[in-house]
Amino acid sequence: MYSSYLKTFAFITAIVFLLSCQILAQGTNITILHVNDSHSHLLPTGPKNGNLEGTIGGIAKVSQFVKTEKSNNPNAFFLHAGDYSVGDFYYNGFKGVPELQILKSMGCDALTVGNHEFDLGPAVFNNSLSQAFSSGSFPILSANLDLTGFPQLGSFISPSVIVNKSGVNVGIFGMTTPYEISNASPVIIQTNITEIVGNTVTALQNSGANVIVFLSHLGSTTDSVIAGSIPGIHIIVSGHDHRSLYTPVLIPNPSGFNTIQVSAGEYYKQLGKLVFNYDNGIVTLVQYDLFNLDSNFPEDQTVKNDLDALKPQLVNAYGNIFTQIIATAPFYVGKSPGGTNPALKDSPLGNLVADALKQYAQAEIGITPNGFIAEGFYPGNITLFDILRSVPYGFDTASGLGFDVMTIDIQGKELIKGLEFGLNNIENTDGYLLQVSGMRYKYDKTKPVGQRLIIPSVRVRNLPISYTKFYRAGVSLGSVLFMQANGIQYKLINQSTFEEYYAVKDFLNSIKQARYYTEGRIKEVSTTAYLDNEEENLPGEILTFELFGNYPNPFNPVTNIKFSIPENGFVSVKVYDILGQEVDNLFTGNMTKGIHKLEWNAQKFTSGIYFAKVNYANSTKLFKMVLIK
Repeated sequence: MYSSYLKTFAFITAIVFLLSCQILAQGTNITILHVNDSHSHLLPTGPKNGNLEGTIGGIAKVSQFVKTEKSNNPNAFFLHAGDYSVGDFYYNGFKGVPELQILKSMGCDALTVGNHEFDLGPAVFNNSLSQAFSSGSFPILSANLDLTGFPQLGSFISPSVIVNKSGVNVGIFGMTTPYEISNASPVIIQTNITEIVGNTVTALQNSGANVIVFLSHLGSTTDSVIAGSIPGIHIIVSGHDHRSLYTPVLIPNPSGFNTIQVSAGEYYKQLGKLVFNYDNGIVTLVQYDLFNLDSNFPEDQTVKNDLDALKPQLVNAYGNIFTQIIATAPFYVGKSPGGTNPALKDSPLGNLVADALKQYAQAEIGITPNGFIAEGFYPGNITLFDILRSVPYGFDTASGLGFDVMTIDIQGKELIKGLEFGLNNIENTDGYLLQVSGMRYKYDKTKPVGQRLIIPSVRVRNLPISYTKFYRAGVSLGSVLFMQANGIQYKLINQSTFEEYYAVKDFLNSIKQARYYTEGRIKEVSTTAYLDNEEENLPGEILTFELFGNYPNPFNPVTNIKFSIPENGFVSVKVYDILGQEVDNLFTGNMTKGIHKLEWNAQKFTSGIYFAKVNYANSTKLFKMVLIK
């Protein structure tokens, strides 16, 4: 009896299985593998192993995954949603050529043009494409680029492409965000997004596309609006805002179906796999996985070997970037705010970089837009390679590094204007949010644009901001360009040839341990209780023992050394040469509390680096001065 039951059960199971296969066989299953915002992170990132190699992500893992999937599944696509450019030494050294070649080798079906593809200008972009694709390319897409002013790019870039998979015509089109500072000129990134998307979708449909895939570099928020307002888009692969969607977002489309939106984070740390079914005009989500490419994922050994073969060229150009340890991080120092208080919006990495700019410029404050910092520092050793990944933007043709450090004077009213501008689109992006050092502020994003900064909350060195006073600030060239583009006035004090990379390197080398966290320099509020009690009851002046550096710097032969002490006390101010030998005693004796300025006339000294050392109340502070004759 029991045996007869098993036979009956097995027969029924087989019938159910066959029926299920018939049901599943209806229509065609198609797979989309996708990444975005890789920013030239060809090597793995994350915590390091014993060989100082990262353990998370990397293009070799992506390559192995994609090649395996494509060899087993002829209906698999691989798409990149843009911003392969600018991110570490592999880009600075080779301008993206190795990445494009590797993407081609793994069978990339389309890449959309990101805004950072234009960071070095359209000529460099075009040269990179020409070198990488000397023997054929894959589709590079953007429907909103007007290439009239630089037609050479038209050889590589097209609005869309249609690819056939098992009889299903899949139309793919791309878009590039026009809402960021760009170096695209004379290429024009067109802003009539809705009109262009609608026209492109219609054109693809008229050309026989059964499925419409939008490979977007507009950001997931903009993509959601498009999905809900423009008919015919079945799938959106989002890039630009580095967002990780572990579950696809289903957005009701005017055509009566749900648009499927996916996004796969950043830096080749993740890869998305979307399986959909197409059956007689209907697109259905079958399965989605967002894979975290940790050490359990194998690497494509050929790709890894090719990347290792390029390392000597980078070492020759930039030094021991892979092995020289500058500092350590006891915990992750990231670009996003941390901690348990959601009202605090300063980021650990933003605080560190702003402090580094302030220290190098010997200024009162340091400022950097959140969009000008990138990858944080993982627990463990920090190498030179990691430092450029934290501040990769800009490109100095002489050094091959990023933005230079600038020293500026900015009036309080202009500083307020800059802080306010950084909040204009805060509900959608924090890219313009100003990370700060030596100051703090609050904002209310529920207020109208232009009224979000809580001006009474702005403190510089613990004092209420003055509209008329000028403040010495350390910034990057990127910040200066940001100010120029938005009508924020400033006085240029020093345009150094010292890159932000070195400022962060020297700062980390001085502190040795990157113990940075979210501490409340920036707060988001949504009530009328804008001021903390300590702010409401601040005395007229709160001082700490602080150095503001020397001005001018570099100098010839006279400079002024500025510092503050909180109470009356004994102070000594001495100057030392590069060998640590005392060469001048500027002051030794008692001083009253307040801000002090001492003049040093270096007429009798030779050009070089000197250090001012200020002792007060058993504390010592030191900073560097450069004498150029």
